[in-house]
Amino acid sequence: PGYLDRLLQQKRLADLKSVQQLYIEAQGTQMKLTNPEEQLDELRRFQRWELLRIGVCDFFGLFDLRRVTVQLSLLADALTRSCLSHAYAESGISPQGFCVIAMGKLGGEELNYSSDIDLLFLAESSSSVHWRIGQRLIKALTGASAAGFMYRVDMRLRPWGTAGELVSSVDSHLGYLAQHARLWEKQSMLKARVIAGDLALGNSFLKRAAPLLFQAPGDQVRESVRLMKKKIEDGLKQKGRLWGEVKLGEGSIRDVEFVVQYLQLVHGGEQPAVRTFNTLDALVRLADMGFLHADEYRLLSDGYVFLRSVEHALQLMHNKQVHELPRDEAELGYLARRLDFPASAQFLTHYQRHREAVRAVYNRYLGERDKVREQERSNEQPVLTRHLARLKGDYSAAFSEPDIERHAMLAQQITESKPAIVEAVPEGDQTRVTVVGYDYLGELSLIAGLLLVYGFDIVEGQVFTYAPAAKTRSSPSKRAAPRPAWARQAFRRPITRVSDSAVGNGGEDHRQKIVDVFRVRPQHGEAPADCWERYTADLLALL
Repeated sequence: PGYLDRLLQQKRLADLKSVQQLYIEAQGTQMKLTNPEEQLDELRRFQRWELLRIGVCDFFGLFDLRRVTVQLSLLADALTRSCLSHAYAESGISPQGFCVIAMGKLGGEELNYSSDIDLLFLAESSSSVHWRIGQRLIKALTGASAAGFMYRVDMRLRPWGTAGELVSSVDSHLGYLAQHARLWEKQSMLKARVIAGDLALGNSFLKRAAPLLFQAPGDQVRESVRLMKKKIEDGLKQKGRLWGEVKLGEGSIRDVEFVVQYLQLVHGGEQPAVRTFNTLDALVRLADMGFLHADEYRLLSDGYVFLRSVEHALQLMHNKQVHELPRDEAELGYLARRLDFPASAQFLTHYQRHREAVRAVYNRYLGERDKVREQERSNEQPVLTRHLARLKGDYSAAFSEPDIERHAMLAQQITESKPAIVEAVPEGDQTRVTVVGYDYLGELSLIAGLLLVYGFDIVEGQVFTYAPAAKTRSSPSKRAAPRPAWARQAFRRPITRVSDSAVGNGGEDHRQKIVDVFRVRPQHGEAPADCWERYTADLLALL
């Protein structure tokens, strides 16, 4: 009840807080207290309030996924700093020469509501004094009272795991990375981030460690990452949990992370720009550097955001670490509504599409090579054939074979949450704009009208619509005449939204789609660099 007034202050509620602000607020809760246990209880209450604040902002759409995970991570950073200050004050030991490095989700600023926090402790030199500090810090973070507890702490990523020293010296840790660390341990270091203690010491260590992470040949890295994922999935299979496991299963969050980390390990030595601890940031960098195709970037980033949103919703439902979709229909329906789906069936269709799309990209990079080639051969032609079979006009004569293959691929990627995809390719003083999407009444008017709003003249255009599924031919052998020239084109399509029942039992999407390609020219000088990103967002908002 005491939190209600604070929750009603929406403007302040949705403020994004820095780690320094969170640390100052956390320290401020215990200023007048002298009893160490009472001080820790105040930190636990502060954490509980902040989790409530972040959860409410998440629930009401005031924070998107990225803001939620960053705020949860910065909260953990701040509380770790506060608990370390508490450990220093209690022991009377100087804070110099000791630092805390976050790994895993906390290191990547990707923390969940109910995540463990993976930590490493480093010291300038080995000392029993630093060991005592580490023990006190763990006790403060994990200790429970009537006010609750802050975090479960996992220290297994230190050198030699649970058999290793709790606090490593910088030199001994670097020696371990150079001589003994397995590839998966180097992979885990990609997310390392200094969060507390002697920050200069920690950042110096990470700078010296970086060259040691990128020395293995690409094939060796690939096999190591692939086998690690296979081992995880074999364990899930034995428990009957492979499907519906959003964190670790096939087409899961871990698929996205492992593709990213594989590419970082392979290319990070020569291209330092791809080194970053955050998954979404890494996807952007890998795409910018050309190590991921634009379509792969879109599929992985969209899939990651969706799956992390599902994971968050599950943990808010159960207030504990949960990564598996509910088996109970009532719980599944609640989860679907929490994620803005009308019912569980629509949610499961959406989940399955993301799962399959993520897994397809994963297999491209990390699947067993013989199986991947066989799958590509079996999948590629039917997709193209189905695409052509639905187009009655002189479509194949209007476009090159690569263009048609590209359209077919884009048509496979549209979903209920992203019912259209826009691609813009500069061609001299003009731009070729391709729009592939579901076919809605009045859609062509929106597409063309928005082009005008954004200051473009349409030089020419070609617009095609899928034939109804019931009339689909097995091959596009006979085609009708093309639509009238653009200048005489009426801005309307007599098509209405088709329900989810248009998705066939085999997963094939029978809904009608459009392939519209325009050549446009800006009316006044050069178009802004972000205009097509904004155009796409506006079009999706209107559909």
